[in-house]
Amino acid sequence: MDIYDVIISKDASKDLRKVPRPILDKLQSWIEAIELEGLREVRKLSGFHDEPLKGKRKGQRSIRLN
Repeated sequence: MDIYDVIISKDASKDLRKVPRPILDKLQSWIEAIELEGLREVRKLSGFHDEPLKGKRKGQRSIRLN
């Protein structure tokens, strides 16, 4: 089963207001790619450093958009 939905928590949405515009643009690109191609395909792209979290945050993902 592949993932095609991205859910951003209220806390994350609040934090994103402080993020520089280029990072927001890259995040939006990542979200659009997930919705179109699914997580399995997007993880193959080198520009998005995506990984599953462990422990209490299992089921969530981390992406580095630098």
